[in-house]
Amino acid sequence: MIHLETISKRFGPQVLFSNVDLHIGPEDRIGLVGANGTGKTTLFRVITGEGSVDDGTIKRNKGLRIGYLPQEMDPRQGRGLFVDVVDSVRGFRELQERRAELEAALHDATDEEAERIAHALGEVEERFQHIGGYTLEAEAREVLIGLGFSRDDFERPLSEFSGGWHMRVELAKILLNHPDLLLLDEPTNHLDLESMQWFESYLATFKGSYVIVAHDRAFLNRTVRRIVDVGPSGLREYPGSYDRYRRLKTEEEALLEKRFQEQQVRIRELEDFIARNRTRKDRARQVQSRIRQLEKMEKIELPRRSKGIRFQFPQPPRSGNDVLRLEGVKKRYGDWTVFGGIDLHLLQKERVALVGQNGAGKSTLLKILAGRLALDGGERVLGANVHLDYFAQHQLEALHPENTVFLEMLSGRSGATMPLARAILGAFLFSGDDVDKKVMVLSGGEKSRLALAKLLLAPANLLILDEPTNHLDIDSREVLEAALSRYEGTLVFTSHDRAFINVLATKVVEVAQGPGAPGTGSTLTPFPGNYDYYAWKRRKMEADGTEGSKKQAAAVPEAARDRDAHQEASLGRSRQAGREKKRIEAEKRNRLYRKVRPLREELERLEAQVARGEERLARLEARLKERDFYLDPARSGKALEEYAALKSRLEKEMARWAELAEKIETLEAKYSTGGD
Repeated sequence: MIHLETISKRFGPQVLFSNVDLHIGPEDRIGLVGANGTGKTTLFRVITGEGSVDDGTIKRNKGLRIGYLPQEMDPRQGRGLFVDVVDSVRGFRELQERRAELEAALHDATDEEAERIAHALGEVEERFQHIGGYTLEAEAREVLIGLGFSRDDFERPLSEFSGGWHMRVELAKILLNHPDLLLLDEPTNHLDLESMQWFESYLATFKGSYVIVAHDRAFLNRTVRRIVDVGPSGLREYPGSYDRYRRLKTEEEALLEKRFQEQQVRIRELEDFIARNRTRKDRARQVQSRIRQLEKMEKIELPRRSKGIRFQFPQPPRSGNDVLRLEGVKKRYGDWTVFGGIDLHLLQKERVALVGQNGAGKSTLLKILAGRLALDGGERVLGANVHLDYFAQHQLEALHPENTVFLEMLSGRSGATMPLARAILGAFLFSGDDVDKKVMVLSGGEKSRLALAKLLLAPANLLILDEPTNHLDIDSREVLEAALSRYEGTLVFTSHDRAFINVLATKVVEVAQGPGAPGTGSTLTPFPGNYDYYAWKRRKMEADGTEGSKKQAAAVPEAARDRDAHQEASLGRSRQAGREKKRIEAEKRNRLYRKVRPLREELERLEAQVARGEERLARLEARLKERDFYLDPARSGKALEEYAALKSRLEKEMARWAELAEKIETLEAKYSTGGD
């Protein structure tokens, strides 16, 4: 469908791509990954034809329909949601009106006119059916509800929706037009977890191809079959899910690093020999031979790596065991009751993730916890020796647009030193003149990095983070995960990244709109454990269909032994059965180890053999190019035979290496999915 061949793209002195290829075929499911700024969005613009290339060719199938969801939206104001979405389907409204005109004309037509009108009506009916006209409005309702809109939203003008909802509107339009190829640039940024799960199900049945830029690892694992890594060295493709790509890339980089180090040792040996024997006449031939070897050697280059943020949170002073308590808290916006009397108790070192539909009140709750909103009732009690810091979802709420990066870093941070501020900014990729930029000109990712950097200047023992992963690429998210995992204070956060929640959360609190909203407001239901436990418990509660299950979940003690109990309950066994399960798993791991160990040993032997063989092959190739090599037929013939045999052996060894790697991966995957 789409073929990009040896394309290159530059912006001034910066080279984004150089001689790269990308082919998108029917029913391809591709994930586009890479650090921010490597050119993923530019690549989308090239595919759609909105952007040009400096070199190379772009081939598209004739009549190819592309649906492109950019990161930024510019919605038409004043139109109702449902009408705007339905009217986006090309030809629907025109054909509907034309059909009504022809039907009215047919009613009063003469026999001669009726035949002509009926023929025209038949053509219109055929075209109307082709675009799905008869089921379009029903499909539009299904898509909009799946994306999180309520039926009450259908008549609301677009101007009343926030930017995140505008993205959903555009996504609904694209899905209704049934393109052959979907290009989705960060579609998950503004989807809540329920809408994300619906979207995953939709993509599973989508008939065309799609390419997705996403920083949600769980989403990529569920939706793609091929990963294209966009980096400083160009595009590199990997088959399978995101997790498989990370594993393959890690193994590939380790092997390349090993070969690079071995080659560097060989280079130093050659250079040392040349340096020691350059002036000796009896070694002149050997010296020249080694010089030619160095010249002809194909140097292994390690891939250029994008710079990434690096930091850890300063360990805070210890707080009291009771960190923060909300009692009977009420909050209203006009006639809308967000909370009608909620309670929440945070304990020292807890890591609490808030989940729930967009609009349920998660951000409002975080602002209440942070003391940024006045209460309409109830009490907020801060514990002893608690120092909190708050990361707002919308950075302009927390950052001052007119400040420079450096001044913003120091604002509100009494006692912070300039050297420390500069050092932290450098760790977050603000160096040189970057610190003099005004906040208003920063990108979304840069604002997120600056807001995170400010958190490091003061050792707060309560961190309240509202979507800290938004605008961060996957590598930066993992750095943040690692830093928060080592953090010894109390953490409350929201995130749409399920992998992020799973790594960090010790408790999940569901914020859900009550059946009486707007009268009663949203409710809070705690679940001990991480996101996987929460999702399992919610499925069980829905299957049980009882409110008693919800009360039982709220009453479960929040300790590690209860997460073990969850594992036992999910298997429907007793504690003894849990111990039996662990014993069986240990035996399976041992069997896996016994099966994999000889394969890994052979793999390592092969890697060493291949490295030695390639080194020998390089020396032979250098000899084959020497002028006097063929003067001695016996010697040259023997060398040519060795060269051919060595090349054949290397091909077999590489094939065997690939076979072993595939076997190991299959065995490990079989074990991880419960096989034996």
